[in-house]
Amino acid sequence: MLIALMFSALLTATPPKLTWYPCLLGQTLMANECTGAAQRWQWNQAKVAIGQLDAEVNWRLPTVQELKRHLNSNEAPQSIKGPVHSEWLLTSSVMRHGDELLVAAVHSGSGKVEYLSVRDHGLVVLVHD
Repeated sequence: MLIALMFSALLTATPPKLTWYPCLLGQTLMANECTGAAQRWQWNQAKVAIGQLDAEVNWRLPTVQELKRHLNSNEAPQSIKGPVHSEWLLTSSVMRHGDELLVAAVHSGSGKVEYLSVRDHGLVVLVHD
C-alpha cells in the first residue's frame, strides 16, 4: 500500500520549474532574437562548451522527459519551432551499447526519441533548475 501511495504521488507531482535558454547553443541572444546559425554538436563537444558557460547559472542538457515536455509547451523557443523544425536535439540521457556510448535525442518536429552515437551531431538546448 505504501509503495502504491508513493507511486501515485510521483505520478501527480508537479515537475520542477526550469529555466530554458531562449536560443540554441552557439547562437547569441540580441534584442530578444536569436542570431547566428544553429550549430550542430557532438555530445562530448556540447558538454565541453556548456562547461565553459557562465558558472553561476549552471546550464545543462535536458533529460528526454524535460525536453519533450518543453517542446510540447507554448514556451518552446521559436528557434526550435522555426528553421530547425526537423532536427535532432541532444539530451543528457546516455547508455552504453557494447563498446559504443549512445545519447538519447528528441526529434524537434515529431517528438520521436532515438539513441544516436555520441559522435553524431545534433542541436543543443540549454536548461537550468
